Amino acid sequence: MSPLNPGRYKLDEDDRLQIPKASLPPWLESPSSEEELFCVPIRWRRTASLLPRHELHAWCLWGAKAGGKWNISPEDIIKRADKDPVQFALRSLMYPARYNSKGRLSCAEIFNLMTESTGIREFWVAPEADTVSIWTDAAFQWSYSRLKLP
Repeated sequence: MSPLNPGRYKLDEDDRLQIPKASLPPWLESPSSEEELFCVPIRWRRTASLLPRHELHAWCLWGAKAGGKWNISPEDIIKRADKDPVQFALRSLMYPARYNSKGRLSCAEIFNLMTESTGIREFWVAPEADTVSIWTDAAFQWSYSRLKLP
């Protein structure tokens, strides 16, 4: 799948983003209710220059079937969180997400926090080869053009 151009999407009344299936990586095209999905900080995926105090304004979607290279492996964090205090702390930055067959992405903790603390209800969604990244407008405008995407 060739990555498409990023798009800006508004949360619906249930605080979900409607994301076109064409924007998704192949591993997520047929969502399973049993599969655990997480929004994780984008820096776990790549080096991203984000505005100060905006480090958690950009995320990548991760699931066990996700491929690609990660700077910090969410899979390793899950495996080691019970044994290592550093991994346990990093695990707290993995926000549960759901993607349903109607093309709606929910990541309640992040979306609710953004809505309540900043009033943000629109997010940029950038399709990538094996994930999808989700950005607030400020993080996207500041950082996305600086990324070196494959």
